Amino acid sequence: MGVRAAGKATTNVNHVIEIPLMGQKVILKTQADPRLVEEVSALVLERLAASEKRVKNANAPHLAALLALFDVAEDYVEAKRKIQEHQAELIAKVQQLQSWVDSELLE
Repeated sequence: MGVRAAGKATTNVNHVIEIPLMGQKVILKTQADPRLVEEVSALVLERLAASEKRVKNANAPHLAALLALFDVAEDYVEAKRKIQEHQAELIAKVQQLQSWVDSELLE
């Protein structure tokens, strides 16, 4: 999802996203699919809300954002590992099936 910080006016910007972050508002612009924008925004808001509860210093929005980023990155790495494990299992099963087919054809 290509997102830019709000600033200079540009053409073809379809969506403006306003993200509250520890009492501040971060405004972003994007041309992404509206359904993607909605889903990503909901995830970001959820993760920021959770991370804000862990930050004791109200003047540290960057820390809340960093914690939320680490939470998302952790989920991403776990999902990536599960996909890699699943792919390895599928490859092993395909090789086993191929071996069975090959042995049947040779008989």
